[in-house]
Amino acid sequence: MVAASHTAAPAHPERARTAATVGGAVMLVSMTGLLPVAETALAAAVAMVLTGCVSMEDAYESVEWHVIFLVAGLLPIGFAAMDTGLAAQLALLLGGVVGTGSPLLAMTVVFVVTVGVTQVLGGQVSALRVGPIALELAHATGAALPPMALVVAIGASTAFLTPVAHPINAMIIWTGGYRPADFVRVGTGMTLVTLVALLATLRLVWGVG
Repeated sequence: MVAASHTAAPAHPERARTAATVGGAVMLVSMTGLLPVAETALAAAVAMVLTGCVSMEDAYESVEWHVIFLVAGLLPIGFAAMDTGLAAQLALLLGGVVGTGSPLLAMTVVFVVTVGVTQVLGGQVSALRVGPIALELAHATGAALPPMALVVAIGASTAFLTPVAHPINAMIIWTGGYRPADFVRVGTGMTLVTLVALLATLRLVWGVG
């Protein structure tokens, strides 16, 4: 069993309707865009505590602190890559590899690079780091910017190969008792399927050749 409840029965079953109401309100406000998602989720968490759906102690214990510190630690690494000029050097390197060839080839290279960076720095950071490189390659190969941006976005979301690629991966590796090798074994096929689907979409929808 991947995850199990700490208790045999819900601690506060009489608060089920209240919890459902708060959860529904969060989804409604988030979908309509009335308030930012982060502020809405924080307000919902406070409402859960104030209405007695969960205690302060349980709320504190349920926070995955290792995930929070992991994400917080990744951001400075990404900014350091830009401030030290590493991103510019990578753009020159990839530009030399791709040259003025096919835009589809350039986008494939960008996808592979974005996926690789995502596995180390996380998708939140990789999009910011690879974005400038992708723009430089788009200008060099004559590729359109919207599909190139799509490639970066999809690549930054392809976080299947390492536990640190996405906060959810870091959460389930401890909960489910998985190993890093498990992510590689399962994630490799998922990454290839994503690449094939992306290239087909670029070719059929965007006309990238």
